[in-house]
Amino acid sequence: MAGQRDIIYSVLAMDATGWNTHGTVHDMHNAMASAEKLFESGKFNEVKVEKAFFDPANKRQVTTTILERKKDNKNSYLTFYLLLFAVLIGIMSFVLTYILAGSYT
Repeated sequence: MAGQRDIIYSVLAMDATGWNTHGTVHDMHNAMASAEKLFESGKFNEVKVEKAFFDPANKRQVTTTILERKKDNKNSYLTFYLLLFAVLIGIMSFVLTYILAGSYT
């Protein structure tokens, strides 16, 4: 088993150019807090924390994603469709009122 100092936590964030490293630390809690802070800033659509260590038994580097946060775009679509529906109902109400008011004159 790797010692605590042999474990590296990398904080990565997705921007327009792709995944970029925003910090590398040995403390998991600091990495998680940093990732949450980046995500809450609203500048990035995705953030993740990767845990990396060397496995001497198998003589290989092991990398595992321990946190991944993505923005949920479903709310923006729902808002758009609700707004579109409201506008269409408003237009239909105006047209119906115009037609009915015009038939009485």
